[in-house]
Amino acid sequence: MKARVTVFLIIVISVFIMFRLFFVLNKTIYSNVQMINNSEWLLSDTLTFEYFNEKPNINHHNIILFGKINQAYSYANLYLFVDVFFENNKIKRDTLNCVLYDSFGFPQQKNIGNTQFFKLDYLNTFNFETNKNYTFKIIHGMRDVNLIGIEKIGIKINKN
Repeated sequence: MKARVTVFLIIVISVFIMFRLFFVLNKTIYSNVQMINNSEWLLSDTLTFEYFNEKPNINHHNIILFGKINQAYSYANLYLFVDVFFENNKIKRDTLNCVLYDSFGFPQQKNIGNTQFFKLDYLNTFNFETNKNYTFKIIHGMRDVNLIGIEKIGIKINKN
């Protein structure tokens, strides 16, 4: 009986320590995903992500864009226009090329069945000012007005 209680307590303490380490080591301070209606991203659709930085700026931050496409997407890459606004003033505009497939048609990143996931490191040393609003606006830069097969686009901000 004592052995069972001891084993049970060891398991409970181990699980508690693992969860605690997960939350301590987690560097993500913001993450948001927007679903694309009917997997069809119109050129007129602007994806907007708003972030309010409450914490003092201790170090640089990484900004990562990620998404999910399905088998209906017919291109090997995805061009994105990203506008960064600070307190409603545009401070940066970038054109990003996210390569999804190589020249042989093999996925560059993780895929599960007919679903392709992608991740793009956008900014690696971005500093946020304390108690300020930041807005990230993303539109696609492909030639088609309507992109079919894109299911979701997201943004993640990590501490360095």
